[in-house]
Parts: sequence; C-alpha cells; structure tokens
Amino acid sequence: ISSNEETAETANLEIFPNPVNDRFSIKVDGIAVKEIEIHNVQGLSLLKTVVDEKNQHDIDVSSLPAGLYFIRITDDKNQVITRKIILNKEN
Repeated sequence: ISSNEETAETANLEIFPNPVNDRFSIKVDGIAVKEIEIHNVQGLSLLKTVVDEKNQHDIDVSSLPAGLYFIRITDDKNQVITRKIILNKEN
C-alpha cells in the first residue's frame, strides 16, 4: 500500500451489490474518478477502465471467475482508494 492510498473512513464511495454476481456499481461523492482497476488476490490486474466524470460507474465482471477481488479507484489527484469485493457465480 502506497502512502497516497485513502482509508475507508476518508473516502465517500459505495460499491454495490457486494457480494457481486455479474455486475456492480461504484457510487462516488466528492471525488473525480479517473480510473477503476480490478486486481485478484495475487495482485494481478484483470480489468482496467478509464472513466468519465459521472458519480456512478457500472462495471461488468461476468468474465471473471468467482473469488475475492480488490477494486482500485484512482482520482484526478492520483489518490488511490482500495476496496474489496466478493464475486459469486450463481447458476
């Protein structure tokens, strides 16, 4: 974790639903999101997207297998906020 990463208490964002099936949304307030990246538990980047300045972003993770993932959200000041999600695959 680098020194410019935010803690959960300082970032005003919501990821839902969590656990995730095929899609989830990130809702932010007060920060300008520049990039959203998904990493597996080994730290490998699996999905990276540059986003516009909306306050809600919908992410499709249907191509990823079930498991634990880390969402890295970078804002316009290059501050990084990390959250975890659980991806379930329902039949």
